[in-house]
Amino acid sequence: MLRFPTLPTASLCSTLLLLSSFAQSSLSLPSLKALTARAVTPPPINFPASQNWEGVDGAWNTFVLRLGNPEQTVRVIISTASQQTWVVDPRACPDDTSSNQSCAESRGTTFNLEKSSSWKPVGLYDLWIESNLGLVGNAEYAYETVGLAYPGEGGPTLTGQTVGAIATTSFYFGHFGINPKPTNFTNFTSQSPSFLTSLKQQGQIPSVSWGYTAGAPYRFTKVQGSLTLGGYDAGRLIPNGVIFPLAPDNERDILVSLQSVTSIDSTNTTTKLLQKPVYAYIDSTIAEIWLPVESCALFEQAFGLKYDSATELYLVPDNIHNQLLLTNPNITFNIAPWTQQAGHTDNVNIMLPYSAFDLTAKSPYQNLNRTTRYFPLRRADNDTQFTIGRTFLQEAYLTVDWERQNFSVSQVNWVAGAKSTILPISSFNHTSNSTTIDGGAGGAKKMAPLGIGAIAGIAVGVVVILLITAGFAFLCFRKKPAKSVKSPAKSVDTDSSSGDDANAATTVFPKAELPANESFRAEADGTFFGKGHSNTTSTVALVESDSKEREVFEMEGDMPVLQEAGGRQLSEKDVIRSREERINGRDIHNSPVSNENHTPTSVSAPSTLDSNRRRALLTPGEVIELSPIEGRSIGTHLPISPLDGSQGSHTNLFSALSPISPGGTTISGGVSPDTARKRFSYED
Repeated sequence: MLRFPTLPTASLCSTLLLLSSFAQSSLSLPSLKALTARAVTPPPINFPASQNWEGVDGAWNTFVLRLGNPEQTVRVIISTASQQTWVVDPRACPDDTSSNQSCAESRGTTFNLEKSSSWKPVGLYDLWIESNLGLVGNAEYAYETVGLAYPGEGGPTLTGQTVGAIATTSFYFGHFGINPKPTNFTNFTSQSPSFLTSLKQQGQIPSVSWGYTAGAPYRFTKVQGSLTLGGYDAGRLIPNGVIFPLAPDNERDILVSLQSVTSIDSTNTTTKLLQKPVYAYIDSTIAEIWLPVESCALFEQAFGLKYDSATELYLVPDNIHNQLLLTNPNITFNIAPWTQQAGHTDNVNIMLPYSAFDLTAKSPYQNLNRTTRYFPLRRADNDTQFTIGRTFLQEAYLTVDWERQNFSVSQVNWVAGAKSTILPISSFNHTSNSTTIDGGAGGAKKMAPLGIGAIAGIAVGVVVILLITAGFAFLCFRKKPAKSVKSPAKSVDTDSSSGDDANAATTVFPKAELPANESFRAEADGTFFGKGHSNTTSTVALVESDSKEREVFEMEGDMPVLQEAGGRQLSEKDVIRSREERINGRDIHNSPVSNENHTPTSVSAPSTLDSNRRRALLTPGEVIELSPIEGRSIGTHLPISPLDGSQGSHTNLFSALSPISPGGTTISGGVSPDTARKRFSYED
């Protein structure tokens, strides 16, 4: 059995209470929590863009990836719709030679999978994304090692990532997919996690989230794109406080309600470019903006655009281009959450200058055989094609929190000299233990995460507090052990004569139970110790029942002596009198019966003798002859009549008394009772 130190209970309880308070306060120290969070919570990854502006559908800021073993570097664009990494296969540039890599260079360089020892083939599969826009093709998929940024820049590297090698011209550049959806090659039970999800699972980013803007070559001296994994760059956006929920369709999840599109030129002329609101999907994989045909017609009228049916593009000749430079229209996209009902005003305005639409198209984009300016507007055949592409993200900053299933769209901050401010987005599981960060995506408040180690530390602290509290409760509220029998003040009094005094000052409480740990049991022999242990000098202490209440003493074993009436032996006369009183009644006036005044109201028993003095026995001379019995032959005497309640039983030995009438006379007319006879045998 466990033994606790025999410290005073009050002191021990106070000590444990202080320890418990200290443990709780130590867990709430801000410095301790901050140190734990900083030591465990990973920071967001700022993925820098390259210095290159390239593409066949415009000038886009690309990003660098490292793949394979040994590493090969490629330049890709960012895809918000894809969860995979795509690279250009060398077979896409069959005309390239060792001395002429123009095709490969124009496509961000190719990746030679045959030179990589870490390439683990999976198979040839069709490309899925953008098939609704008519972009099709296939890729040879494998699991490969992928790293971010150029060698030496410290970007993370992950093995076993899903990589597809493409040769189609539908996607001229490879891309880096930042959608967290897994890839399923065979069935839904065999899934390959995305790069973003793998980063979170390996603890390299705080949450499954990102912030992205495509960059703008027409702003200042070419403002580069920005991609932050696990957070966002607060210095690149203007908060607006509007939160957009992700759509349930995982093929079109970053969905917004496009409320209106308007333009205003240098003459303050406002033109409506969208007849009615539509649902549009934000996707950085493509460059164009796909709108209803009716809306495209409004663009044609407002800007003098001409539609080229061969390429399905709006080509911009020089004269139209010069005119647009003069009027310099600003096109504003008014977007709202796709769940927003009519009458609400949670809208965001993203304004794009004409420079954002002034793009250059090159061969082989849309089967072009020359380089020309074009306006990135495409006619959509149905609502599944309504898409807002990379052109829009030149002026918009998109932040997506996949764990909370929401995103924000903010106007890019073009203040000159604005510093980059990388802020994390906390994991959804750590929100309750985190601190808020204001100015987050779209003005929403984000949470700085508390790491796994900090949570583990808090859990350990809670366990310690619970253990201390349990010990505190056990020691403070456990039953008090009985005192030793050697203590004269608490010893059991076996003297029955003093039992009344001892019990008089003792309040008896309930819950007097038998002890559970005695080495012997006290038998019911009237002594404190059991049979064979009557020695009161024994050192073995009796343990009373565990209880917080005062000691409970048993009642004395001896019964109190009954106090009897004063004792004298009854005389024969007293016996007769007592018997006749039970049968014939008693004189309530307690006076002797006399022959001179013999009435029913005067009949009473003799006065009670002194109970403390015993009367002398009667002598034969003191016996009164009541009725002489004449000598007669002894025989059988039968009752004259049956037993009668009023007249009694009649015999030949005694004559019956006359019945008493209610009026005080006998039935025969005489005075009742008959004064000629004595009613009681002891009457004088």
